[in-house]
Amino acid sequence: MQFGFRGEMLSPDQIAALHGGSLDIGLMRTPPDSAGLAIHPVRRDRLIAAVPQGHRLADAAEIRINDLAGEELVIHAGGGRSVMNDVVQRTCRAAGFEATVAHEVAETSTLVTFIAAGLGIAVVPEPTSVLAVPGVAFVPLAEAPYVDLVAVVRADDEAPVLARALQVLRRLRGAEPAAQEGSEGDASDAP
Repeated sequence: MQFGFRGEMLSPDQIAALHGGSLDIGLMRTPPDSAGLAIHPVRRDRLIAAVPQGHRLADAAEIRINDLAGEELVIHAGGGRSVMNDVVQRTCRAAGFEATVAHEVAETSTLVTFIAAGLGIAVVPEPTSVLAVPGVAFVPLAEAPYVDLVAVVRADDEAPVLARALQVLRRLRGAEPAAQEGSEGDASDAP
């Protein structure tokens, strides 16, 4: 069996690749359409703001979503191409304003680079802060919503390697105890 990994893909692209058979497992924000797919929770991420260093909000201990009203935002691709686009748009609307979108991007690394270049502000999942791009401050959002990261597989795919991958993900999130050494399913007997 041959294994491969693909770089960052938007959720709809992963869904299409899963349905087409060119992808066996995807890691994404919860997709709006999961027909024929099995969704497995991985973690829940709080939303934070990514702000250019030197911006008036960069040194704040915490900001509110409505502090972003009128600010130019950099967000993931719209038009149904990104779950995060919908999350950010809904979050802004719930705070009483329409997002002012300056730029749409397909990759999180590009989004953070745009912030470092001073091209806007972004609302991102907290783990994005580990990118630690110089020129970007990550600021907590008060009463911020959370967004789920999920593993997605074809519902009818019973491949043992997928079962093991999902078992590892469950173990990482603490939903499943580690297998006893030498017991059935121990990674030491993996091919």
